[in-house]
Amino acid sequence: MTKAVRQKDNPKEILSALRNLEGNLIPVERSNIYLLKKNTTGLSPIFEDKDSGLESKLTAYMEEGIIDWIFEENRVVIIEDLETVGGDKQKTDERNLIIIPLYLKSDNRGLFVLYTSKPKHEFTPHDIESLEKLSDIGIDMVGKNKANIKK
Repeated sequence: MTKAVRQKDNPKEILSALRNLEGNLIPVERSNIYLLKKNTTGLSPIFEDKDSGLESKLTAYMEEGIIDWIFEENRVVIIEDLETVGGDKQKTDERNLIIIPLYLKSDNRGLFVLYTSKPKHEFTPHDIESLEKLSDIGIDMVGKNKANIKK
């Protein structure tokens, strides 16, 4: 399956193939690869899908230092979407953000972000290991799509 993703050239086909791959691991509602903007503190999505809700969550995480912490940890991090847990929310409403840091030659380059309905406590070590492998694919997409990346 990863081979199918790597053979794509069109960004829409790449994202579609990635979503199919992700969907085989966990239920994914939304996803994108975000690059760190040079000389600013913002993020720029690689793929055309505009998701202001997801981007605003990531912006808040950047402002709170959570994104810096994820890069320091150098591992997949699952963060509960606090808007979907607690209070009178039901278990079926829970959503989580999976944030996979992307590096190129040990430089922080971006994030592969997945939004899922899978409860945080149900992730197995195998799930995390499989998600970590997606970081290699994410870096491939960064390299293939430099022309499509917004600056």
